Amino acid sequence: MTPLVEEAFDVKVLEDFVLQEANALEQIQQYLNRFNVFEVLGIEHNTSQHTHFLAWLLNPKASHLAGEHFLKLLVQKLYFLDTSTKIKYQLADLSQTQVQLGYQGIDILLINDDIKLVIGIKNFGEANTPELDTLKESHRLIENKWSSDEYAKYYLYITTRHPWGMLEDNLDFQHLTYIHLKQMLSQLLSEQDLDAQVTFFIQSYIDSMEKNINQEDEFIRLAQQIYQKHQQAIDFIVQHKPNYAQVFAEAKQYLLQEKSTEYKLLTLNDAQVIRILPQEVYPIFVRDKFASWEGTDAMFAIELFFEADHIWAQFCFGGIWGFQDQPEEKARLQQIKTRYFERMKSFASLQSGLVRQSKATASYPSVARFTLLKAGNDTPTQEDLFETFLERFKRFEQEVIHHWKHEVLMNLP
Repeated sequence: MTPLVEEAFDVKVLEDFVLQEANALEQIQQYLNRFNVFEVLGIEHNTSQHTHFLAWLLNPKASHLAGEHFLKLLVQKLYFLDTSTKIKYQLADLSQTQVQLGYQGIDILLINDDIKLVIGIKNFGEANTPELDTLKESHRLIENKWSSDEYAKYYLYITTRHPWGMLEDNLDFQHLTYIHLKQMLSQLLSEQDLDAQVTFFIQSYIDSMEKNINQEDEFIRLAQQIYQKHQQAIDFIVQHKPNYAQVFAEAKQYLLQEKSTEYKLLTLNDAQVIRILPQEVYPIFVRDKFASWEGTDAMFAIELFFEADHIWAQFCFGGIWGFQDQPEEKARLQQIKTRYFERMKSFASLQSGLVRQSKATASYPSVARFTLLKAGNDTPTQEDLFETFLERFKRFEQEVIHHWKHEVLMNLP
């Protein structure tokens, strides 16, 4: 087939697809556009944000006010435990359980020194390829730090649906799917009389999960039928759709080379998130050694996330790690973090993106979030993606970052 004939064939395939499936595609579009807070925030496919949400639920002292209920539901899911041990944990006071996010690569680390319990959780989301080296490293870190047999240690890894098959004998990780998590969340709502806003938030999360895991949904069946009938046209469209995640490397290089006098890049080795601070305010956030992210002592960062259909930014405080044996120092750092957090939430520059439910005592509390680019009717072509990102980033600088920087210099000692 000559190039001209092949091109004409592709056009005919696309025309047939649009003409034959217009009504069905409209139904699917309406289904996808139904309101959901996680979709509005653009985080339904963001594994990191799913992890933060789970950590919030697992924290007995968090703002959901469900106490240790969700944590105990998780413990009951551990098939390693015999009945007597499950009863012991069910009756135990787990309210002092520490929840650490991102501790040396472990997504969620649960520590209870009172009952000598440690649970390590890795969340891989939609990843289908086994990451055994990551599991090995998480396992090694926990075994080395809590080497005493005095502590009971359990390991979990989470994926959207399917497990990775048999792991090596020395990797005693239990697998959880989003279906398991959905069951736990539904149980939490049925057993707890939670605040209306919290209930709505959790139910939105359940709805988002159902959309992604429920293979029996009528709209998913409709989509599958359309794909079977028009596979060639759909594959052609998918193959040529813009992907915002591909801007990451260029954006990082731009900030390193063109903006090095204006911004400090905090986590150079992170392959997924760019974290920056304006050079003028950088010293303010490194006076105390928080070491919230690997590679930097900063207690705060402006984070840029690059996803397939979404580029967004958040103003985020970091966690306080490594002070288990220094409670007074940890308390002092938390006081600083809380003072800065509360002041920053009043900044005029951040009000349009303010995350109103966030708390200073969370591990990685977000003050504000802003969308820079989102796929839609005005999605640029692949060739124009980076230029479009630059345009939006410069606008973000002018409308938000520059004003925020001035407020930091004026209000944070």
